[in-house]
Amino acid sequence: MAKPTSKKPPAVLLMVGTKRGAFLLTSGKDRRRFEVKGPLFGGREIHAMALDRSGKKTVLLAGASNPWWGPELHRSEDLGRTWKPASKGLAFGKKSGHTLKRTWKLEAGSGAHAGIVYAGVEPAALFRSGDGGKSWDEVKALTNHSTRGKWFPGAGGLMVHHVSPDPRDGKRLMVAISAAGAFETTDGGKSWAPRNGGVRCDFMPKKFPEVGQCVHSMMRSPVDPDFLAQQNHCGFYVTSDAAKGWTDRSKGLPSRFGFPVAPHQNDAGTIFAIPVDGDMKAMTRTFLGGKMAVWRTADRGKSWERRSKGLPQENAWTGVLRGAMAMDDLPRAGLYFGTNNGQLYASLDDGDSFSLVQGMFPPIYSVAAVSL
Repeated sequence: MAKPTSKKPPAVLLMVGTKRGAFLLTSGKDRRRFEVKGPLFGGREIHAMALDRSGKKTVLLAGASNPWWGPELHRSEDLGRTWKPASKGLAFGKKSGHTLKRTWKLEAGSGAHAGIVYAGVEPAALFRSGDGGKSWDEVKALTNHSTRGKWFPGAGGLMVHHVSPDPRDGKRLMVAISAAGAFETTDGGKSWAPRNGGVRCDFMPKKFPEVGQCVHSMMRSPVDPDFLAQQNHCGFYVTSDAAKGWTDRSKGLPSRFGFPVAPHQNDAGTIFAIPVDGDMKAMTRTFLGGKMAVWRTADRGKSWERRSKGLPQENAWTGVLRGAMAMDDLPRAGLYFGTNNGQLYASLDDGDSFSLVQGMFPPIYSVAAVSL
C-alpha cells in the first residue's frame, strides 16, 4: 500500500513518529497508496508531531529526543522539506529543579484556540506558543500545582501526554498526566483543577483518590466538544462534564487496560479503542491471545464490538502505544494505528476492515493525521 502517488497534490498527511526518526506519508483522497518520506531526524525518538494551519504559513512541528543530544523541537514551513530548530523558551527555569527530557505531545489549537500550539512534556508540564512554535512559555500554574507532590511517574515517565483544548472557549483546556490524572483550566491556565472523579486507581491504597490516576490517553470529540473519552490503566471512561466525574465504560471490552483512544471525526457516538493484556505481573502489553483487533463503540461506550478483518489473528505479539492511533478529518474519515513492531494499518470504513500501509517502520510511538 505504501507506493508513490500520482502528481496530483496530496489530500492526506500522516505524521508517524518512531524510535528511529519521523516519517511523512502523503496520499490522495482515496488513500489507497501512500508516498513515504523519511526517516527524518534519524536516530532520534519522535513522540509528537503536529501541523499548525492557523497562521499565514502552514507549520509542521516535530518533537525529538536522544539520550546523548537531549530534547529538540524542529519546525518546517514547507511540509518537511527543510527544518529549523524551534525550542526558544521550551525549557524549565534554572531554579525550577526540573530538566526537560522529551516532548510527548504537540497540539495545534483550533477554533477559539487557533494560533496557539501546546506542548506536553516530561517531567509533567505544559508549554504554549503563540507564534507557530518559534518560541514557548511555560504554563507554570500546572507545573507548580499544589498536588504535584502526589504525582509519580508511570512506566513511561511522569509527563503531560495529551492536550485537549475546547475549540469553543479559548480559556478552557484539559490535559492528561501519567501518573496524576486529568486536569482542567477554565481561566487560560492561571489555575487548574483535578478532574478524576469516578476513575479507579487499583494500584493505590485509596481506590478513588483526588489525583494519582494513570490516564493513558484522553481525547475530546471534535463533533461534541463537551464529550471526552479516556483509556486509563484501570478502565475506559467517558464524560460530558468532567467536573462532575467520569463514567466507567469498560464493560464489553476484553481488558480494562489499553493505551490509545480515537473519537470519530464525524460521529459523536463512535469511539475506537485497542485493549491489550494488562496483567500486572506479566506486563506483556500485547494484543490478547496474539490476535490483533480494534474495538468500536457506536453509543459512547455503552456497548462494544470487536473489529479485526484484515488484521493478523495469530502470533500478533505486539501492542499499540498511547499516541499511535488517529483519524484524519476527511468527510470519509480514515482510521490509522501503528504497532510497537513497526506496522502501520489503515481503515477507510470505520474499522470494518483494515489494510497494511507499511510493515517495516521502526517501533511506532505516534501517529497524527490531517487533510491538506
